[in-house]
Amino acid sequence: MDLLGTTAGGLALSLVVTIGIGVLNFFALYKIITKAGFSGAWILAPLSVIFLAIVTVGVVIHAAVTFSSASLGTAGALVKLDYVDAFLNWILFLVFAFVDWPALRGQPRWATVPARQSVAHGLPRNVLPPSPPPPPPPPGPSPGWYPLEGRSDEQVYWGGRAYTARRLWQDDAWKDIPLSFYSAGPPRPEDRVE
Repeated sequence: MDLLGTTAGGLALSLVVTIGIGVLNFFALYKIITKAGFSGAWILAPLSVIFLAIVTVGVVIHAAVTFSSASLGTAGALVKLDYVDAFLNWILFLVFAFVDWPALRGQPRWATVPARQSVAHGLPRNVLPPSPPPPPPPPGPSPGWYPLEGRSDEQVYWGGRAYTARRLWQDDAWKDIPLSFYSAGPPRPEDRVE
C-alpha cells in the first residue's frame, strides 16, 4: 500500500476543493456587493486578507529554507498586519451591514458621487443619465365601427374615448340613427369591423 501517494492525492484534492470553494465564495460576495449598489472594487478589501496570508506563508517558507531570522521577524510583522487587516475588514463588514444600501434607494451611490468634469463635454463622468420616462399605457381599442351587441346589421362607432355614432343596415344601405340611449363601455378590439 502506497501511503505517501494516497496522502499526496488526498492533499491535492483537498487543496483543489478549498480553492474552488474560496473562488465561489468571493464570486458570491462580489455579486452581493454589486447587487447592493456598491462598486465591485470593494471586493479588494476581503481579498487583501488572503493576499497577506499567502505572502506571510511564502516568507515563513523562505525563512525555514534559508534559516534566516530576519525573515522570521518579517513573517511575524506580516502576521500582525494580517490580524489588523482582518479586524478592519470585520469593521467594514459591520458598516456594510448597517448603512443604507444604494440599490434600495434606486441607484448606486458610486454613480452619484461628483466626479471630475469632462473638459470636452462639461459633464460629470460617473453620473448616470436620467432614466427614460415610463412607456405610455397601452392604447385602448382603435377608433372604428363595432357590431352592436353581436348583431351584424347594427353598428356603433368608437372614437377612441367614447361612442360617437350609430348606424343600422336597412334597404341595402347604412342609415345613421340616434346614439342617445347607447352607453356601453369600450368595445373589444377583436370585434372591430374592417
